[in-house]
Amino acid sequence: MSVKEQMGYALACDFPGCSVQTRDLGDYGFWGDIGSAVDEWTDHDGYSGDLGDFCYEHTVWSDEEDEESDGERVPMQHTLENLFALAERRVRERIDVCTRSALLRHERRCADMAQRDANRRSYAERSLRDLAERLAALP
Repeated sequence: MSVKEQMGYALACDFPGCSVQTRDLGDYGFWGDIGSAVDEWTDHDGYSGDLGDFCYEHTVWSDEEDEESDGERVPMQHTLENLFALAERRVRERIDVCTRSALLRHERRCADMAQRDANRRSYAERSLRDLAERLAALP
């Protein structure tokens, strides 16, 4: 079991290569008793049971026909198919993050360009106004 005692109790995901811990889920990193740590883990759709502790990313909804297990999350099997599904999910998330970042950069660039255009326009208007004043002052 991946329960660790450090000024309290915390859980860490047992899926190979995963580093999610209870401190990543909310306001607190450690709890005074193991029950509170497990409750926090399961409140965030994680699994804690005989098979270990698994975070939301590494659990799936149970597809068993039993009425008792309806709506229950179970650990994801460490299979090649599931690893591909995880990789696809992470790629989609990365694409979403990159898309949002690109849109924000685009908005900033558009705002900068609009500001530059406004500055150029005001400079040209000032230059024309100065020229008109000088021409009006000539005899």
